[in-house]
Amino acid sequence: MISVQDKRDGKVSENSQEKNMENQETAIKREKGRRGYKKRTGIRAACVFVALICCAASIAIVCAGITPERYDLSLGQSAPVDIVATKDIEDALTTEQNRQAARDAVQTVYILDADKGEKCIDNISQAFDSVISVHDQGVEHREQWQENNPGGTYVPTIAYINELIKIIYRDGEGIEADQELVLNIIDRDENKSPSMEEIKLLVTAAARNVFNAGLKQEDLKNQRDYIIGNIFTEDDGDVMLNVTRRILDKYMEANYLPDQSATELARAEAAAQVESVVYKKGHYIVRTGDIVTQAQLDMLGELGLLSNQEIDISMYTGVSALILIMLIIVAVYLYIYERPMLRGVRNALLLGILIVLMLLINYMLLDLEPNLVQVYYAVMLIGILLKTRLAVLCNLVLSVITGMMLSDTTGMFPMQAVLFIVVSLISGTAAAYMCARPMHRMRIMGTGLVVGGVGAITSLCMGLIIYDSLTSALEGALWPLVNGVASAVLCVGTLPLWELAFDIQTPTKLLELTNPNHPLLRRLALEAPGTYHHSIVVANLAESAAEAIGANAMLVRAGAYYHDVGKLSAPEAFTENQTDKSKSIHNMLSPAESAALIRSHTVEGEELALKYKLPKPIRDIIRQHHGTTAINYFYAQALEQDENVNIEDFKYPGPKPRSKEAALIMLADSVEAAVRSLTDKTPENVKQRIIKLIKERVAAGELDQCNISMLELNMVADEFAQALGAVHHERVEYPDLDKALADNKAKKHYSEFRKNDNRNS
Repeated sequence: MISVQDKRDGKVSENSQEKNMENQETAIKREKGRRGYKKRTGIRAACVFVALICCAASIAIVCAGITPERYDLSLGQSAPVDIVATKDIEDALTTEQNRQAARDAVQTVYILDADKGEKCIDNISQAFDSVISVHDQGVEHREQWQENNPGGTYVPTIAYINELIKIIYRDGEGIEADQELVLNIIDRDENKSPSMEEIKLLVTAAARNVFNAGLKQEDLKNQRDYIIGNIFTEDDGDVMLNVTRRILDKYMEANYLPDQSATELARAEAAAQVESVVYKKGHYIVRTGDIVTQAQLDMLGELGLLSNQEIDISMYTGVSALILIMLIIVAVYLYIYERPMLRGVRNALLLGILIVLMLLINYMLLDLEPNLVQVYYAVMLIGILLKTRLAVLCNLVLSVITGMMLSDTTGMFPMQAVLFIVVSLISGTAAAYMCARPMHRMRIMGTGLVVGGVGAITSLCMGLIIYDSLTSALEGALWPLVNGVASAVLCVGTLPLWELAFDIQTPTKLLELTNPNHPLLRRLALEAPGTYHHSIVVANLAESAAEAIGANAMLVRAGAYYHDVGKLSAPEAFTENQTDKSKSIHNMLSPAESAALIRSHTVEGEELALKYKLPKPIRDIIRQHHGTTAINYFYAQALEQDENVNIEDFKYPGPKPRSKEAALIMLADSVEAAVRSLTDKTPENVKQRIIKLIKERVAAGELDQCNISMLELNMVADEFAQALGAVHHERVEYPDLDKALADNKAKKHYSEFRKNDNRNS
C-alpha cells in the first residue's frame, strides 16, 4: 500500500526530473543559438570579402580598359622606335645588380671568441683527467685484489666497471664510455709511451694553438684529425687513440665565428659606394632594333611611357568612386530586399563572378571588335540563376560601367557610349524579365532573339538621332541582334556548368525534374501508383500555396513529386498502395515495428535521391517533410498495449522544415491525407480540418525553423481549402437512364391512349 509520503516523494522526484529536462533543453537551445550566431557572422564576413574582391576586380578591369598604351613593348622584343627619357631616370635594375655584385665581393667577417676556446681546452683537460683517474683506480683495485688472491685471475665486477663508467661520463658532462673501453683503459701499460699524462699535455697544447689561431666550423674535422695524427699513427692500437678521438669530437668547437652584423655593415658600405646608373633627360633608353631588356621596361614604366604620358589621377578616382557607389547600391538592395540570398556565400560569389566575368569579356573584346561588347549574357544568367529584379539592377550597373570603358578606349565620341548604355538598358531589362519564366533550352534561344530584336530597334531609333545616314543606323542596329543571339548561345552552353558548379536549381532544371519520364518518377508510378497519385495531389496543393505566399513554386512542385520516393522500399506498407486492407503487412507487425517501417521512408528517400542525383533542396524536402511529428495511429495502438511507451520511438527523425517550401509540402501532405479520411467533406468541414492541422503543427514547433509567418499560414489555409473544395465538391446525382427511358415510353403510350379515347367519345 502506497503512503501519502511516498506519493509526495514521487511527485517531488517527477518535478525534479522535469526541471532537469527543462534546464537541458535550455542549454541545448543556447548552444544552438551560439553556433547559429557564429555561422551567420562567418557568412556575413565571407559575403563582405566577396563584395570587396568584386569591387576591386571591377575597378581594375575598367581602369585598364580606359588606359591607352603609348608603347606596346615586351621583354625580348625588337624595339620598333627610338625612345628617349623624358626626365632623369635611374636604371634601378642595373644599379641594384651592380650593388649586389659589390655585396657579394665582400668576404664574411669573422670574430675570434677566445673565451670559447679556453672553455673547450678546460673541457678537454677535465675529460683526460677523468680517464687517467679511472686508469689509476682500476690499476690500484687490481693490485689490491691480486694481493688478496695470489695466483688468481683478476676479473672486475660489472658493478665496479659501471662505477668507473660514471666517473668518465660525469652525468653527461664527460664522454660516453662502455665496459670494453674501461677495461682497455685499466689494462693500458703504464710504461707505454707516451703516457696518458703526456697525451693530455700534447692534445691540450695542440688544441690551444688551434684555438688561438681561430677555428672555423668548416675546418673543425681537419684540425681534429691533425691533432690526432701528430700523436698517434693510423694503425696504433692504443686505447688512448679512441679516447682522444671521443674527447675531441665532443669538446672541440669552432671559436672563429661569422659576425653577421659586421658582415652586413661591410657589404652595405660596399654597395653604397656603387654609383647609380642614371639616364639623363633626352638620352636614349631604347634604340630602334634593340632587344628590349627588363631594365628598359622598368624605366619606361616608371616614366609612364607604357601607359598614359600624363596619368589623370582625378579621372581614375572618379571612375573608381562611381563603380564603388553602383556596387554598394547592389549590396544594399540585396541586404534589404533579397536577404535570404545572403544566407550562404554561394549566391554572393556567383553574382560577383558573373559581374567580373562580364567586364573581363568586354575588356578583351575592346581590342577585337568593340561592337561585340554587351551585357546580355550576364543579365540572362542572373535572371535565370538568381532573381529577376536583381538582374534588372545589375543590367543598369553593367551598362553604365561598360559604357565608361567604351567611351575612353575606342576613341568614339561620348555619344557612342550613351548609345550603348541606352540600348543595353532597354534590351537588357527585357532580357531580365523574359528570364523570369521557367526556361528550357529553346526558350532561352527565343529570349536571345527577342532581346536582340529589342536592342536592334532601340539602336535603330538612337542611330536615326545620332547618325546622318540611314545606312549607318542600320549597320549599328545589326550588332545588338548578333549580341542577343550570341548571348543566348553562350547561356545555353554554359548554364549546366553554372548549375553544377553552384548547385543551383534553376526553373529549367526543376522543370526537367518534373518530367514524368524521369527514371525515379517512372519507378514511383509503376511500383507505388497510390503514392504517385498522392504526390501529384500534394504537388498541386503546395504549388498553389507557394504562388500565394511568394515561395519557389517550381521547387515546391518538384519537391512534392519526390517527397515520398522512400516508400519505394516497401510500397505495400502504405495505405494508398494497399488494395486489400485485410491483408495489410501491419497485421503481422507490432505497433513499434510498423512505426519504424513507416518513418524510415524519409531516410531511405534521401538515400534514393542521392542515388538518382537529385539536387540538395529536394533531398532536404524529402528528409524534412514530416519533421519530428509522431505516427499517431501506431502510437495509439502501442498505448493500448503498454502505457509506458516512449513517444520518441514513434516520431520521425527530422529535421524540422527549414524552408518555406519544405513547410508547404509538410502541410499539403498532412492536409491531403487528413481531408481524404473525412467522411463529411463539406467546405466548412474541410476548412476547419485544415486550420486545425496547421495549428497543431505550429503548436508542436514544427514550423519554427522555416521563417513562415502567421499571415502566410492563413493564406496557405485559404489556398488549401479552395483547392480541396474543388476536388471534393458535391456532384450532381446522375439519373437512371434505363428507368428514364421506360418512364418516357409509358408516358408516350398513355398520351396516345388518351387521344384515341377522345376520338371515340
